[in-house]
Amino acid sequence: MSKEKEPHEKLTDKDLDLTSAQEVHYSEDFKKADKAAKEDDQQKTKMMISKKQADLLLR
Repeated sequence: MSKEKEPHEKLTDKDLDLTSAQEVHYSEDFKKADKAAKEDDQQKTKMMISKKQADLLLR
């Protein structure tokens, strides 16, 4: 099963009309943003799990 692509990954180079240099920066910037978002999601998930565990312990 394939993961759904991020919106910017669905665009083709023709859609963007970027120069070669712009393509490199565009790709690198979005890879950094994707990584940061993924790490943020993982952190939020850990916090939710910790909160659920704390709630169970307090019962």
